Amino acid sequence: MQQNKTNAFCCDGDGVIEKNFQNGVKYLRLKTSCPKKAEEKMKKFGMEGKLVLSFADWKRFSKDLSFETEVFVDLNQMDAKTLEEISLSKANIVLPLFDNLVRTGEINSNYGISPAKLAEDMGFLDRHATIIGGAYADKDDLEILGLYGTKVVICPRANAKKGNLMPNIVLMQKHGLVVSVGSDDYDEIDLNRECEMLYLSTLSMLENPNIVSFEKIKKYITGENL
Repeated sequence: MQQNKTNAFCCDGDGVIEKNFQNGVKYLRLKTSCPKKAEEKMKKFGMEGKLVLSFADWKRFSKDLSFETEVFVDLNQMDAKTLEEISLSKANIVLPLFDNLVRTGEINSNYGISPAKLAEDMGFLDRHATIIGGAYADKDDLEILGLYGTKVVICPRANAKKGNLMPNIVLMQKHGLVVSVGSDDYDEIDLNRECEMLYLSTLSMLENPNIVSFEKIKKYITGENL
C-alpha cells in the first residue's frame, strides 16, 4: 500500500476517516458538520489536514480548532446576503464549480455572468480558493481561474457515478490551474483507483497520449499540488 497519500477532498460519513487511514492517507481535506469530533479522530490516527465547514460552522468553530478551516460555498444555494458576508470574511474558500452542466447553467442564468467571473467578482479567487469539479468550464472560465493559479480537485469515481463529464486536466494545467485528486462522497476510499480512472479518461481526450503518464497523475495524491 502506497503511504503518505493526500485526499484533496472527501465528505465525512460513517467510517470515512478510518477508510482514509487504511488507504494510507496522511493528509485529508474533509468536508464535515462535526469538526471537533473529526479533528480529534484525525489526530488519533496521526493525520493532518483541513476541515471544510458550512459558513455557520466556520463562524462557530474555526477559532477553537487547531486544523486549518475553509468555508464550503455553493453558489447555487446561497443568497446574495450570505455570499456578501462570506466575501467580507477572512475565510479560505472551497467551491463546487463547473461540476455539473445544469448547475453551471443556473449560475449563468441567475447572475448573468459565468461562475468563474462571479467567483472573481466576489473576491473568492483572491484567497487561495479551491474548486471541486471543473469539467464544464470553458476556455474563458479557465483563463480567469488560471490567472489566480486556482487549485482544482478532481474526483473521478464520484464524477462517473453522478454521470458528469471528466475534466481535461491537460487543458487545465495549460491555463495555470493546479490539479489534485480526491474521493468526494464516493463510498470506497482508493486513491490509486481514482488516479487510474483519471489517467484513462485523460488518454481518451488526447490526440497524443504520450504527453501524460500514469506516474505523473499519481503525483496528484502525494500532496505536491494541494
